Amino acid sequence: MKISIEVNRSHEREKAARLGREATALKSSGDMDGAIQCLREVKRLMVANPSGCTVQQWLRLPLYLQLAGRFDEAMGEFQELLASPPLARDLRATGRRLESKDVLNMLLHSDFAAIYDKMRLACRREGLTEEAEQYRRLADEHDLGWQRLNEKVNC
Repeated sequence: MKISIEVNRSHEREKAARLGREATALKSSGDMDGAIQCLREVKRLMVANPSGCTVQQWLRLPLYLQLAGRFDEAMGEFQELLASPPLARDLRATGRRLESKDVLNMLLHSDFAAIYDKMRLACRREGLTEEAEQYRRLADEHDLGWQRLNEKVNC
């Protein structure tokens, strides 16, 4: 079974892409506050129209916050993503239904694995080795859940 998500190239999507590129350029020039401001606007656009947004797009803001020394804000953003994962936002926005509960759970495991892995990275960068290990284990558990369901769905 092939799973694909259609990317909506609306005006808002183009604006979000432009702001994402601007955030990268600002980060490269050392302007983390400017980069974060761009990514907050990207987040606002994605919240308004989450259809087709990837977990990687949602994860940029908390990663930039952590790099800017705003760890608590970053963890708050991660927690928000765990409470309302990108896939769930997309499905609510589009009203689309997946073909089975296994596919839904497989894709949710994928989102959670990515989120926990970036939480691990943020904690490791902060020198929080115990927390980083805890998030690594959670990421691995969700990755394993994804693998098992992927095998089941694609048999």
